[in-house]
Amino acid sequence: MALSKLRPSEGWYAFFRTVLRFGIVGIGSIGVYFIALYFLKNWIDGIIVLTTTCYIISMTFNYLLQRNFTFRSETSQQHTWARYIVMHFTCIVINAAMMFTLVETLGLPIFVAQSIVTVIVTGTSFLLSYLWIYR
Repeated sequence: MALSKLRPSEGWYAFFRTVLRFGIVGIGSIGVYFIALYFLKNWIDGIIVLTTTCYIISMTFNYLLQRNFTFRSETSQQHTWARYIVMHFTCIVINAAMMFTLVETLGLPIFVAQSIVTVIVTGTSFLLSYLWIYR
């Protein structure tokens, strides 16, 4: 389905700006995630607990910037936060399951696996944010 059919009132320029802002905040969030992963990997045993902890740290940083900078949402914070939590709980499950499969089962290095998973989780997060959370 074309995006113009999803949001006929929003032009492509405005959509592109939203994507660009989302990307900027996302890169910052990914940086926060990988910094947390680097510093916590020797303190937290178990890939699922480690990646989930890093994800929650990054998620909090991301919410604050996505709500106020990317989407400039005027929807109540209770409304957006509740939906944001649901979205990220889903993304945490995807992240943990894929990391377990890629690292523990397939033997990929942790940073290679996380790079792959990050692309998938980012796409899921944008679509849910754009179409559901901040509207």
